[in-house]
Amino acid sequence: MADIAAADVTYTEQGTGRSNAHARREGVFKIAFGNGSLTYPTGGIPLTKAKLGCPTDLEEFTIMDAQDADGRMFKYDRENGKIRIYNPGGSHAHDLLVKGGQAAASTAALAHYATDILGKEAATDATILGSASATKGGVVTASSQAGTEFTGGSTVVAAVVLYVKAVGY
Repeated sequence: MADIAAADVTYTEQGTGRSNAHARREGVFKIAFGNGSLTYPTGGIPLTKAKLGCPTDLEEFTIMDAQDADGRMFKYDRENGKIRIYNPGGSHAHDLLVKGGQAAASTAALAHYATDILGKEAATDATILGSASATKGGVVTASSQAGTEFTGGSTVVAAVVLYVKAVGY
């Protein structure tokens, strides 16, 4: 898969930007990138200063509103002119299904075959909820690594819309 490039970022100015007495330009922009098939580039999403109305110098860049249902965190890397995306963190759990109707030493025993089936001899399936792993076993609840940056070249980025304020000249 290809990484998101500067050409894959769209900029839509929200209203009319303004200039002040020092010839600085200030504007609010809607920035969109990601389509579910492009990956996060190592070091972040590259921006084009000129498309933010500041071809010479982007002095200030503020992410005003990140409309992101996944809770990802977005930060501006001033030194490299890129938006970096970080994982939100938190815990999640998985369930473990033990497949019923598999030959085993006894009805209470687990069976594992060369076909990679994990099961038990009794015909009914058994599910151990991930939330019960501490008392019933199963897949252990895991925490994602909050604050870690997306992995460059392998993390697919779904559609993202950010509203930002850009100041410069």
